[in-house]
Amino acid sequence: MKGRKPHSVPLSPPAVALLRALPTEKGNPFVFIGGAGRGLSKMALFHFLRKRLAGAGEISVHGMRACFSTYSYERTSHANHTIELCLAHSVGNETEKAYRRSSMYDKRAALMKQWSKFCETLPVQSAGEVVVPLRA
Repeated sequence: MKGRKPHSVPLSPPAVALLRALPTEKGNPFVFIGGAGRGLSKMALFHFLRKRLAGAGEISVHGMRACFSTYSYERTSHANHTIELCLAHSVGNETEKAYRRSSMYDKRAALMKQWSKFCETLPVQSAGEVVVPLRA
């Protein structure tokens, strides 16, 4: 993490199933295997997205986080604090931070469950829209 603080992420059952289905390498503790017993580089996801979604416009990992944020604010009734904690953002002034010490894990889990359902639902297309699949 950027701030070097631990950040637990409540994963939806489909996300857990996907992670459990990934190949593993004996002696490699990383979820996403890189070369020579290492994890993936910091740029691996960016390069994957750029290659996989070539021609789909400007793609970035930050843009994916922005999609989550936009969805959460526009399509759910979750509190600002919950959404920002899902993104591992620091929320509030120094006084608020001193009193708000909870990770709000259960509330974040509820939001992540909604996000998972949204991601798994095919969008209704309007005339002229193009849906770009993330997998072949």
